[in-house]
Amino acid sequence: MRMKNLELKIKINNFNGLLLLLKKIKARYKCRIVQKDTYFKCKNGRLKLREINNKEFELIEYNRPNNLNSKISNYKIEKLSKQVVLKKKKDLLNRIGISVVVNKKRDLWLTGHTRIHLDSVRKLGKFLELETVIDGISEQSAYKEQNKVITELGLNRYKKCGQSYSDMLLAK
Repeated sequence: MRMKNLELKIKINNFNGLLLLLKKIKARYKCRIVQKDTYFKCKNGRLKLREINNKEFELIEYNRPNNLNSKISNYKIEKLSKQVVLKKKKDLLNRIGISVVVNKKRDLWLTGHTRIHLDSVRKLGKFLELETVIDGISEQSAYKEQNKVITELGLNRYKKCGQSYSDMLLAK
């Protein structure tokens, strides 16, 4: 199934002040996730194999421009069983090769249609990522909701990041 969301990534030094603001806006804490994203070499778009808490596995194809502002990401997620994931990873490695692996710990918060990720990314540091899911709402409504969250959390004072974690790691 094809899906899309509105994304924004911001570099953060620490999460302490943000945690208070998340509670103030009544965002709901969902869980902590340990993710390993293996990115494969692609000519068009991105392809990654995501391992979630070493229990859930997804193959994710997506297209998203690199720019500093909120941007639309079109993606497709295929859930994989543990038995299939190793075969799929080996097959993709042999066919197109791995470009980079991103390891992160993610605290997931929710408000409205927006997922707020507090990410600690190995070798890169701390980031906040907003993903406003465009499912049942218009793109215009998604932009409006995300701008409200940006304002409520005071995110305009932080440095926006236009690249994915994979691009940042490859640039190091």
